[in-house]
Amino acid sequence: MPEDRVPDVKTIRLFRELPTKVQLIKALFDDFDAQLDMKGFVACKGQIIDASFVEAPRQRNTLEENVTIKVGEIPDSLKIIQTKLV
Repeated sequence: MPEDRVPDVKTIRLFRELPTKVQLIKALFDDFDAQLDMKGFVACKGQIIDASFVEAPRQRNTLEENVTIKVGEIPDSLKIIQTKLV
């Protein structure tokens, strides 16, 4: 039966310990991070809750808007959004 083929806790623990013993875990996670990066995803500590990926909107500011933001002001194009949120 398919449910009989599920690994037990000991099997999973041993599977996790083996790459750690041969110092492979860091390389595996570095490779995983590189693959995420190539696909445009960014994973940060504490963000993965259910292991699903959600595409986040990307902000595209003009050079003038970036200058305005850097001096601590709100660009006119974003003031419209700000008033809708209030």
